[in-house]
Amino acid sequence: MWNATRRATNDRGVAYLADPCGTLSIPYYKMIRMQMPPQLRVVHDRAFDGALDPGETHLRYFRLLHTLSRLETPLLPPDYALRRIDERHSPQLASLLESCYPGKWDAVAALGLLRDPFAYAPSNIGAYTSDGILVGCCLGAFDAQCREGTIEWLAVHPAHRRRGLACALVNTCLKALAGVAGFATVSGEMDNPSHPLAVYRRCGFTGNDVWHVIHTEK
Repeated sequence: MWNATRRATNDRGVAYLADPCGTLSIPYYKMIRMQMPPQLRVVHDRAFDGALDPGETHLRYFRLLHTLSRLETPLLPPDYALRRIDERHSPQLASLLESCYPGKWDAVAALGLLRDPFAYAPSNIGAYTSDGILVGCCLGAFDAQCREGTIEWLAVHPAHRRRGLACALVNTCLKALAGVAGFATVSGEMDNPSHPLAVYRRCGFTGNDVWHVIHTEK
């Protein structure tokens, strides 16, 4: 049974490398360590006819690819500095994420992101004000099996947006991932009002894969 499972996983990994964003809605490393909740189903746009059953809702997610062959030079606005985020910054990281994402965050949860087995420390980049306040982050991950880098958490505090920080963070994260990865991917909510898709396009990500995450109310 173990050999059969490993073979199936390896076969899927080959297909994934041929078309990462069209094969899976999430990075390969996440697929092999998660179980899909029974109330969720995920469908690529090419197989989605728009019909939902009673009690179902859905969100659209983009998934994009970067070949890491042409990277933009990070352009940082004045009065900010980019440097790596380490575990000492987990309280500030929690505060930043809570200002940008739904739900409650604390230092323990933020520390968990930095200690994830696939977290790639050199690609965990923070944007700091001149007085040392963390106002932006871009956290990367690396899967050595696929040689895939991923951008997992991009956040800029609402008071510091529209200054170019997001692109500077993403480009710096990509430069760090390029040292080990053969390609990079990113995903995000299509209808997010902060328009992350436009940021990633400006940073050189390409592709048009859209995945529908369909939730069934129990």
